[in-house]
Order: sequence, then structure tokens, then C-alpha cells
Amino acid sequence: MRYRKFSPINREHPIFELVDGDVVLFDVSRSDEGKAEIAFHDGVRGRILELRTLERLLAEGRALVDGP
Repeated sequence: MRYRKFSPINREHPIFELVDGDVVLFDVSRSDEGKAEIAFHDGVRGRILELRTLERLLAEGRALVDGP
């Protein structure tokens, strides 16, 4: 699993998708108001992740949307 950057033209902030192969599990981003958000995709349905793994992935995503 890895994050990839997705930057729609009509958004102020980029979106970072968590992908497993070609399947998008969820994405993290900031709303136009600056709030950190997560959106789950159909690819996450039926997946089992250890809580520790999910926490690590969310922390990585948070670091991406927070920037340097």
C-alpha cells in the first residue's frame, strides 16, 4: 500500500489516495476550509487491517496533508 498524489484542478488542496495495487482504499485531503478529511472508497470494503496498521496509514496521510 502506498499514497499517491491526486490534484484536481478545481480544488485548493491536493488529495492523497491510499492505493493497494490499482485499488483506491481511501483518500486524505484538506477541505477548502482547511479541515483534514478522509473519504473511503469501495476498495476498502471487506478489507481487514490491523488497528496498528490503520493508525500508521492515517498518520502518514495526515503528515502528507499537513505538508512540510
